[in-house]
Amino acid sequence: MYQEVITFWFVENGHKQWFKKNKNFDKLINHRFREGLYNKSIEKKPIDWAQHTTSSLALIIILDQFS
Repeated sequence: MYQEVITFWFVENGHKQWFKKNKNFDKLINHRFREGLYNKSIEKKPIDWAQHTTSSLALIIILDQFS
């Protein structure tokens, strides 16, 4: 599951999306991640993600960038 976040953030999109306001990009994030992974993350459900490097990065992206 965390690999989907990494792929979305680094492969499907990239730094051009990260530093500008874009309502369509925000909608895409909400559609793909808000209801599932984001809500579970703020409820601390994928806590085991914090135990590995790549999954920790995905958790950081979810909590910091997807909010």
